[in-house]
Amino acid sequence: MIYITILLVILKSHPVLSILGCILFGIISQIIFPKKIKLHLLKFSIAFFVIIIANIFVGHFLTNMLIDNLGEKGEAIIVDNSPTSNQYNNRTVYRYNVMIKPTNYSNVISTYFLSSDFNIIHNDSLNQYYYPSTGIKFNVKYIKTYPKAFVIIANDDSDYAKQLKINKYSTEKSTIENQLKMDPENSVLKEKLEELDNQIHAISGNNSANSEYTTQLQLNEYSVKASNIEDQLKLDPENSTLKKKLEELKIKILSINNNNFAGELVAIFGGKGTDSGKLNDARYITIDSDNNVWIGDYIDGRIQEFNNSGEFIKAIQINADKNDSKLIKGLAADMNGNLYVSSGKTIQKYKTTDGSLSATFSGEDYYGPLAVDKDNNIYLLTSSALENTLFKLSSDGTILARFNNIIKKANNDDPGMNTNLSLDSSGDIYIFSEYNKKIYVYNSNGEFIKYLDLKFNNKDIDIETISIDNNDNLYIKSFTGNYKFDLNGNLLNVLPTKNYYSTAIDSSGNIYMSQNDDVFEYNLNNHTQE
Repeated sequence: MIYITILLVILKSHPVLSILGCILFGIISQIIFPKKIKLHLLKFSIAFFVIIIANIFVGHFLTNMLIDNLGEKGEAIIVDNSPTSNQYNNRTVYRYNVMIKPTNYSNVISTYFLSSDFNIIHNDSLNQYYYPSTGIKFNVKYIKTYPKAFVIIANDDSDYAKQLKINKYSTEKSTIENQLKMDPENSVLKEKLEELDNQIHAISGNNSANSEYTTQLQLNEYSVKASNIEDQLKLDPENSTLKKKLEELKIKILSINNNNFAGELVAIFGGKGTDSGKLNDARYITIDSDNNVWIGDYIDGRIQEFNNSGEFIKAIQINADKNDSKLIKGLAADMNGNLYVSSGKTIQKYKTTDGSLSATFSGEDYYGPLAVDKDNNIYLLTSSALENTLFKLSSDGTILARFNNIIKKANNDDPGMNTNLSLDSSGDIYIFSEYNKKIYVYNSNGEFIKYLDLKFNNKDIDIETISIDNNDNLYIKSFTGNYKFDLNGNLLNVLPTKNYYSTAIDSSGNIYMSQNDDVFEYNLNNHTQE
């Protein structure tokens, strides 16, 4: 039975391959095997095909029961989780990486499961599966020879099971509290409410991880409410009240999920689209002198202005080059009401007050990243891999300085492809080169000073982008996480693990992070990493 269980789990884990393999076997068997057994093999193939299909949709009921009865006992914890590219019932499938510690020996087992596995047993509901949150211990039954086949036990005395009970009792409590609003003198409801309070206190009151239970409870509650609103919006997609409620719930969910981040999620705005206020591959963000946020789409040359609450103000459409390209490569605002955009071989200058084009500076090179210093001078890098030229321009486009081969002069082996540019308050220049993952620091005369060494518990940081705010804080996006450092390389804060393209920070301590077609606004005031 153990091998049958393993087979069923494997078939469910690889449904497409299982179906194709079954069909292929059925075809080949009719070609190469003797006639007298072809019919038997065809019947077997058809029966096996039906089993595979049934197993995909309801097989977890059987495999969960078999693993529960045949499996070994163990204690487990979810190390991390991440979304996959798969969907189940129009919902993203998540992968949960798990470590299992068997009860009968000490070697820890690393494995994983998907949210589409539905591998929770002894659950009160067949329709809702609340998986353990990261770091919460739970008990499992697993097949020793194939640890991918395991089930999560939901009705024991583990931290996770207690979490579920608190969730259940709190939901019942909320229902009764709503009933009491209409029938405040109902003694039966009052007695039931007191009983639920006692049950919740009995579980959580003596538990050191109560705050984690409360957090998970809130996450479950908000997730269910968000799911219900999403279903309602399918029938009433223009309902502004529902949209606002959904946005508020998403903010709460994201705040909980980013519980390692010492900061507060303030707003989410944008969303996929080309209408006013919608974004289409938003990659560039800058803040103007009025603390308004300017966001540039990468391909279509559209730049939009929002206030710091995420409300749309106006849009600018930049001019295309002679090849009809509107690719934006850099975006920066000065403190005199000007917005600078690098596109192709031009820098286009716009007035932030009305969005009108006031000047165009043309050159021979393709321009890349932009930055503006405190004196409203413009710094920009060429996007060519051959020159690495850094220009310093006045606000009217006059070339004040030109630093040729600025990266190669510091490191001749670095072609300087895919660079980021940022400035600190003293006028020092920070250039990140993706080629060798280094941050080069130069003075205002273009002279190389040092490589910036980031100190983070001896952990390598695979940098992707950098930016510096007006208070000389350095923001790093990396494949391993997103961080805030001082300019001595000391870690100040861990940022949300967003796959953002760029950031901007306003004078109120709000950081704006663009991720695909959404912008996330967090407040960082007075938050530091101990």
